[in-house]
Amino acid sequence: MAKTKKKRPDESRWISLDDSNDGPPPAGWARYEAPSGRPYFHHKASGKTTWHFSETLPDPPPDRASPDTAATAALLDSVTCPVSLALIVDPVVAEDGFTYEREAIERWLKDKDAAKSPRTGVLMGPRLLNSGDGRSRVLAVIESGLVDDVAASAWHVASANLNIEGALPGGFASARDHLKRGQALSPSPEGGLLLEAFTARDQHEDMLRRAADADLASKIGRILDPSFVAASPKPPKRPRPSSVGPRDRARRRAPLAPPRRRGEAA
Repeated sequence: MAKTKKKRPDESRWISLDDSNDGPPPAGWARYEAPSGRPYFHHKASGKTTWHFSETLPDPPPDRASPDTAATAALLDSVTCPVSLALIVDPVVAEDGFTYEREAIERWLKDKDAAKSPRTGVLMGPRLLNSGDGRSRVLAVIESGLVDDVAASAWHVASANLNIEGALPGGFASARDHLKRGQALSPSPEGGLLLEAFTARDQHEDMLRRAADADLASKIGRILDPSFVAASPKPPKRPRPSSVGPRDRARRRAPLAPPRRRGEAA
């Protein structure tokens, strides 16, 4: 069987722009080599062929979102407050069935006489319910890598602030953990300063413990805090002086004499 001879491309129909072919072609373009050895580029979507890609040529059509991309977008939308446009830190469920940031939706409902749902635009009441799994869902999205490091770090710092204020459970231990994780993702001045405060607190407590062992609690306490007042043992209570004399006490112990009749001698 005879081999078919490939048809040589008609280079005269190509758009010749310039001879600079630096770098890889943009998306949608493929690099080929002409019979003359000269590289050229072909745009599959538009059918255009050129010696060099340029801004004057049509851009490739946008790709349709894949199912994975659409699912990711929906997941990120479910953990983002439509009012604050940030990851939800203190989640609550409103009467429209959607989850919001507590402070943001409370402000939204307070500022409007007849509040409409930020999601649906339908009127809704002010009742809010705590979201039991809201924070765990946000954390799962962060740990999956779907959120950029800056946004994830901001979520950890905001969570630490609510832990410190007592608005979220976990206390200082949880706050410290959030700050460490946030600083590891993307360091921020606020997170760094709060971590320094925790370090200073640890050093302060350790110093007071060692001062107590050395019987220097009062002195070192005053150095660390001018308003420090060392705890001192309370003095023993003194018995109250009695206002009743011995004669009065004897009278109280003596039996009462029967009443005398009129005319009887004492």
